[in-house]
Amino acid sequence: MSNKFLVVDCESSYNMILGRPWIHGMGAIPSTLHQMVKFPTPWGIRTIIGDQEYSRSCYQNTLKGKTKVL
Repeated sequence: MSNKFLVVDCESSYNMILGRPWIHGMGAIPSTLHQMVKFPTPWGIRTIIGDQEYSRSCYQNTLKGKTKVL
């Protein structure tokens, strides 16, 4: 499966967004609870595992300075 990735230079609370067409096309099984994606390859099932601590740190850094004082 061929896929195009778009790299955007902006602040975001996400470091990657996987679209439904990619997930379905790859036969992937995403789990937000476990922060992982499993997908089949010619060499067996592969797993991409997220890092909760790093994700939280990135999210907090993105939100810094964005709160408004009322």
